[in-house]
Amino acid sequence: MSKSAHNADANAAALFRGPAWWHELLHVELALVEAQARAGAVPADAAQSIATAAVTFQIDEAALAASEATHGFPVLGLVAQLKQHVGEPAARWVHWGGTTQDILDNALVCQLSRGLDTCDRRLASLVLAFADLAHDHRETYCLGRTHLQAALPTSYALKAGNWLAPLRRHQTRLPALRQRLHSVQCGGAAGTLAAWGEHGPAIIREFAAALNLAPSPLPWHTQRDALFETADWLVLIAQSLCKFGQDLLLLSQSDIAEVDVSVGAAGGSSAMPQKCNPIRCEALLQSARRVIHERNALSLYPPPEHERGTATTVAELTHLPLILAATIDALDTALTLATGLRIDVARARVNLDATRGLVWAEAATLALSKHLPPTAARALVKAAIADVGTGEGDLISLLRERTDAPIDWDRLTDPAAHLAPAHRQLDAMLASLDSAPHA
Repeated sequence: MSKSAHNADANAAALFRGPAWWHELLHVELALVEAQARAGAVPADAAQSIATAAVTFQIDEAALAASEATHGFPVLGLVAQLKQHVGEPAARWVHWGGTTQDILDNALVCQLSRGLDTCDRRLASLVLAFADLAHDHRETYCLGRTHLQAALPTSYALKAGNWLAPLRRHQTRLPALRQRLHSVQCGGAAGTLAAWGEHGPAIIREFAAALNLAPSPLPWHTQRDALFETADWLVLIAQSLCKFGQDLLLLSQSDIAEVDVSVGAAGGSSAMPQKCNPIRCEALLQSARRVIHERNALSLYPPPEHERGTATTVAELTHLPLILAATIDALDTALTLATGLRIDVARARVNLDATRGLVWAEAATLALSKHLPPTAARALVKAAIADVGTGEGDLISLLRERTDAPIDWDRLTDPAAHLAPAHRQLDAMLASLDSAPHA
């Protein structure tokens, strides 16, 4: 793992533990008091006293950590410290009618939102890096492989386009996901708003505004779909990055050697000087698979029972930070690979030509079928393929000798002509990126 990727991983996970997490909880507590005052449920002068006192409030981190270890969550200890700092009479209005779950849920949403911002920026950078590869390698022709076997000619521009396209779709999915995730949770002890009476609906509206979230139709504590959707969006990114990393891992094999993934001279061997291990590809795959593993672990927990689940928050605060951190780690590693990737144009062509024309078998069969019965055309090509296998030249030379069908063999074996339709589609996709707003 690169130093920058390690830092991204650590920073993302830190959003949900220790000081960063405690200060987010404090932010939510103060937003609740502000909302209650605006709704008329808490005296305005008390809310002002709390806000003023909060400016000089310093969390006793050791005491709060001890309280969290005792009670499972830090809210109880944080509220006790804040009340002591504020003092009476205003202290009685701190966390008034509130519940631990409302504070935790809103803090979780706010911190996830920050993590999504980071993912969005990384996605935008990676999309542009893949677009650059597609622009630069339009004429870098190579062997396309299906089931790990030689198939048809393709280009590194199309490979980059296939790495890019799903990431662009993930970008377009994000705004709608944000709308569903960015909803305030405000229900009180059992989601009934009972403690606030007629002020409840107004508190929801003001609480949402204070946190820059949307009001929710109902308290959503037992409705965790938006959180699971967020985890699933991160898994989609991870799966797409797995494809990129796996492709590079295979293309960098010694016997293929079309790409060099030793960015910054990474991957040396302690025993074999000739080796340069694809360590960053392996790190990318490890991070991406960790996202999928943690998401699977989260799905093993039961849904919330009745009005508050027994394991809901513990499960989410255990796995969601790891899912987010591993996704950012994978994005950072993928960006390092994409921007430092070196493609050996000559080697790619050598590998393409090493098939001795077999990559043109489909094109030759279709071309011959315009002049011969399809079964005869296929039999002619199959016979020539068998002879190539015994060392008798290349496919196209053999077909030229065995048929007088008026086929433009030079054009048939021109990769540019062969790939023109796919390249036009790629051009349209790249043009749409140029006109799209950047993150």
